[in-house]
Amino acid sequence: MVKAQPTGSCWCGCGAETARGSFFVPGHDRVAETAVVQTRYGSVPDFLLHHGFGPGKLNPKDELAAHRLSARSVARPPSRRVESATDWREEAARLWPVLVDLARRKRSATYKDVGAIVEVFHRNLRLPLELIQQHCAVHRLPRLTVLVVNGDTQLPGAGFAGSLEELDQLRSAVFAFDWSAVTNPFEEPT
Repeated sequence: MVKAQPTGSCWCGCGAETARGSFFVPGHDRVAETAVVQTRYGSVPDFLLHHGFGPGKLNPKDELAAHRLSARSVARPPSRRVESATDWREEAARLWPVLVDLARRKRSATYKDVGAIVEVFHRNLRLPLELIQQHCAVHRLPRLTVLVVNGDTQLPGAGFAGSLEELDQLRSAVFAFDWSAVTNPFEEPT
């Protein structure tokens, strides 16, 4: 595959001169993107369907997350390698009972400790934790992911969707909840 190279002219077709190393004048990348999607596909949903995305098909967010992860995987130490975005559900399925056990024991754990248990490099826990966090939000469950913390700060990471001022209250809600009444939502039915 040939890699695109900047030419000094805006690729949207306006003819404007671009900054060195840039393909577009600021904002014109969206102009070009919109023009191609509308003229070649008709609409964004048609574009997505043409490339295998949509409800019941590939998930664009998952694919982007997997793509970003694979771009960083060179720097990742050896651990269980996740090959596609759909594998994050498997990781979430393995992570769920660990978090439920922490809640039952009224404890928190570091990303490194949890990563070692589920055999995922600790910096990659963000993606399965995000799936669990979304599930808890949609189903109005306490934020189970509040129990995974940075080893230095003892705070949840940047992806945590909650107020740091409410941490004690959020943890108390997780500890008080009867998690035995909730089945692992990421486990495949047998």
